[in-house]
Amino acid sequence: PPTGGLIAIETLYAPDGSLIAADYTPATRERFVNPAYRAAAEAALAALQGPCNPLKDMPREDYAAWRQLEFTLNPRLMR
Repeated sequence: PPTGGLIAIETLYAPDGSLIAADYTPATRERFVNPAYRAAAEAALAALQGPCNPLKDMPREDYAAWRQLEFTLNPRLMR
């Protein structure tokens, strides 16, 4: 499994739950020297940008609470 620490991705969502923007935190980018870690980080970002959008059915009345989120993933637990 990849080593190097947790993967952190900052996200911004639209009121309908669609992803507007997603990017790695600076600490995550610093760990890209490890090829396995970088591959895991790229897979995590692709999942959030694609079919694994975790916020597609969120209530709009709570939009202020989930508009901007940071996801932290452990690459050792990713498959």
